[in-house]
Amino acid sequence: MGTATPYIYTIPDAQATFEEFGDRQDIGTFYPGLIFGDQWTTGDWRTGTYSGKYPRGRYTSDGNIFASTAYLGYDSGRIYVSTKKLRLLVSNNGDVTLTAYNSSGQVVDSIVTGGNDYTGWMTMLEVSGDISYVIISGTVNRFLIDDVRFEIAECTIKRDEGIYSKERYCFQGEGIFVNR
Repeated sequence: MGTATPYIYTIPDAQATFEEFGDRQDIGTFYPGLIFGDQWTTGDWRTGTYSGKYPRGRYTSDGNIFASTAYLGYDSGRIYVSTKKLRLLVSNNGDVTLTAYNSSGQVVDSIVTGGNDYTGWMTMLEVSGDISYVIISGTVNRFLIDDVRFEIAECTIKRDEGIYSKERYCFQGEGIFVNR
């Protein structure tokens, strides 16, 4: 019987664009490495039920689909992710805060931005540190997010028989994360 030899994958930045969804769909665990809390659903400008896409309304996104907590009436949403850096785009009316927490629930980084509605621009927010989850908060029905990007550390996968999928084993907790 052979011995298990660790294999290290270096995974580039991962991204959630939401373009794979339709209107008012739960995001959940669709994107490997991200778990969107129950507060998040998608929106589709093409339905005509939202205030946008700029210049037809006050908000914009990078594409037709965006993520929001507004449909379910929340003023904040949680995203679980194990990373050293996370950034996202926000279109908003009023202050929006992106706060990063470690596994002990302590704040490791936070950033606030003012409104950018009626501009056609989105603001990039970025947090870094030993991140286990982030919370995006603002006023209900006054912000949306798009293009969530995050860094994945090296992932060590134990290989003894056959070849394992790096997506399955790195992202579903079966691999061993090695921080850079």
